[in-house]
Amino acid sequence: MGYSEKFRFAQISVVKFKMPSIRTDVLVDRDYREWHGGIALYGFWCVQIEDSSWIDRLNCVKSSFKPFLQDGYQRFPHVTIATVGLMNDENWRVANRQIKLLRMLKLSKIGLSWKAVSSYIHSPIVRVSSSKNYLSKIREQLHLISLGDDSSDFDPHITLGYYSSITSIDSTLMTGEESCVQKFDSLEIGEIKFCTYETHTIKGSLSVQSSIDLRG
Repeated sequence: MGYSEKFRFAQISVVKFKMPSIRTDVLVDRDYREWHGGIALYGFWCVQIEDSSWIDRLNCVKSSFKPFLQDGYQRFPHVTIATVGLMNDENWRVANRQIKLLRMLKLSKIGLSWKAVSSYIHSPIVRVSSSKNYLSKIREQLHLISLGDDSSDFDPHITLGYYSSITSIDSTLMTGEESCVQKFDSLEIGEIKFCTYETHTIKGSLSVQSSIDLRG
């Protein structure tokens, strides 16, 4: 999910692993007009997870959390690199400039590794890392052309959905990933994508507006 300059949906406290239980809270799926002010789309840069073994493992881990998650989460698995913001005319110009920059840089493919299942207060996540901290380096380049406030600490992760209630759940769910896949490889990412989502819902699908091919 993207960050906003006016209403930060995802600027939330990370739950520490050593706690005996995980405290959850609810991010209500409604139209946050006080945030978007009538602007229909929010834009951000990401890498999409399309590898079948990764998707199978994500689905397996997500199934452990199913009793605690809201229905209707439609976003494809992805790792957000940087946000552009609410897509007014000015931010569309920013996005187009960033597209030109990334194409000019001729970036290499990204090696992505699965770190661990974890949680924010609103959502279970899978933390990932990139070889040679490459995602952070791409993020820094995107920030050279940016109008928004995307200054939060970078924590690369894949969101598995949103919790459905305020409750405490057993932290052993975090260790259940080991039963999902016997052998699991790191992933090579060959594209960076600029995506948007409709601002009237927090769970709607993502639309790919542009893709940047990465070299071998």
